[in-house]
Amino acid sequence: MRGGFWPVLNRIVTGCIWMGIKLIGGGKVSVKIILRSPTGACFVNLRNTLPASSNTDTASIISFVFIIISLPLPMIPPEKLQLPFRITFVMITATMFGMLGWAVHAAGGPGALMHSPTTTSGSAFSWGAVFGLQSLVGSQAAACLGQPDWTRYHSYARTPNAALFGQLFTAPLFVIVTSVCGILITSAAATMYGEYIWNPFELLLRVQEHSLSPAARAGTFFAGLGFLTDQLALCPK
Repeated sequence: MRGGFWPVLNRIVTGCIWMGIKLIGGGKVSVKIILRSPTGACFVNLRNTLPASSNTDTASIISFVFIIISLPLPMIPPEKLQLPFRITFVMITATMFGMLGWAVHAAGGPGALMHSPTTTSGSAFSWGAVFGLQSLVGSQAAACLGQPDWTRYHSYARTPNAALFGQLFTAPLFVIVTSVCGILITSAAATMYGEYIWNPFELLLRVQEHSLSPAARAGTFFAGLGFLTDQLALCPK
């Protein structure tokens, strides 16, 4: 591998740290969803042998076994990640629109949230809109600012302005699309489960708790696989 021993070692260690952070969050829950799908009730209703003070459960600890999948990922050179990133993009996009189609179809519409009147007005409403906008920008700012590292001229990009299109058009477009899809999914799911579940991982877990039909198990399995692939794609970065 290029760069000598210490740069390579630094990349591996740094990547493993970030890998651990990602898997502690969404990646671990994605694995939990995947394991629940084929095993059914035996894993969904797995008895927790850990104390409440641990802030976790036995099923979540078992899900950490799949961290070995990510161990070699930080060793992949960035210039070789184009194809994996394309595959990841297709999978997570299919997951998002698949969940949207399921939620709207199962609920018979977009849900009550889309027709509910606002409960605030004046400055409270304005500042709420500002906070929401800042949350969206903050979640994407790091990726946008890091694009020059991936597209720097004479290294990985073909032109000096290769990151410009993604920063000006692609990133804002997908921020809007994913936000709208998230709102629609949450609103439609609330019609079925009686509460607004904004976290897609928690929504998939709730689906499995509510039904273990073949369709529900297959749907949550592929959705969990899409989210897991998306989390793993962040590890080499």
